[in-house]
Amino acid sequence: MATFNDPKTDAAEAAHALRGLAHASRTLTDPDASYDILGALAAGLRSLQQSLEQLAAWHERHAGHAATDDGDRIAGHRNAQAAAAHLRDAASFVGFACGEVDHAHNRNSGIAWDRTASASRSRHVSSATPAATANPLNPAERDGMER
Repeated sequence: MATFNDPKTDAAEAAHALRGLAHASRTLTDPDASYDILGALAAGLRSLQQSLEQLAAWHERHAGHAATDDGDRIAGHRNAQAAAAHLRDAASFVGFACGEVDHAHNRNSGIAWDRTASASRSRHVSSATPAATANPLNPAERDGMER
């Protein structure tokens, strides 16, 4: 259960929940659940993006108090600033991923699943899935459709 006031505990819980989802989503049996899963993932990505931005800002605000293990304050400051830059980049990439999941969620809403076919195919789809996303930076070519 989220604490909403202990970021270390909540981060560990989020990692645990995502690991559980990674295992559980291998064997999706209810095709209609994919819509709810995508919605929850989009919401989670938005929260992850916010957390990364907040951690970047924290590193920037506290860079003046940073030092290395051997007491080098200049290197500590530099490390804090670099960490902030990497966190901002990560937040940007997560924002991009969130947009893509939102697009997938939108497309998913227009699907009426054939439940009999989905159950038999779900065992074979997981190995073929990565080929469909081989070019993640050019989604228009990937799915051949405008958004």
